[in-house]
Amino acid sequence: MYLKYRNVYPSDYSPERERRVQKRLERKIQSICEMYKDGCSLRFIASRHRTSHETIRQILINHKIYKNYEYMQKQIGDKRLIAPGYVKLFIGIGEPGADKGGWILEHRYVMSKHLGRPLKHWEIIHHKNRDKSDNRIENLEVTTAADHSTCLKCPYWEYYVNNTGNKIITLDKG
Repeated sequence: MYLKYRNVYPSDYSPERERRVQKRLERKIQSICEMYKDGCSLRFIASRHRTSHETIRQILINHKIYKNYEYMQKQIGDKRLIAPGYVKLFIGIGEPGADKGGWILEHRYVMSKHLGRPLKHWEIIHHKNRDKSDNRIENLEVTTAADHSTCLKCPYWEYYVNNTGNKIITLDKG
């Protein structure tokens, strides 16, 4: 179990003592669950029970009580909106194109399915209408970094130039 009791030696072992310890542990876990349901924070409960808040969190997760438990469970096809406006898609750990956690940017996934092959790391998917959450195949096109930098209306490159101070240089062939 998670909560440990001190001064239990093999010579002190008896089935009766084991039942008492187990009962005490069950009462303690019940108390933790009730405190959490009453609105106490994990750290407050941990201080009352003289253990870490991580231990309390694990107990609540194992008893399916922790309110953020459902957010930790991932299903294939789950979507999340990330900070710059892109949509991430969970496709599973170990899938081609996915990161270590099994997530891939949705526009890269849509384009790889359309092409029928995994995208190369240097291929960039450009959103034609600049809406990063619009991942219809009609709105996407495959480019390279060099071709993408010449698209002056692309907000990513405007952000890159304005915030880094680096200038995008295009060479005219002529």
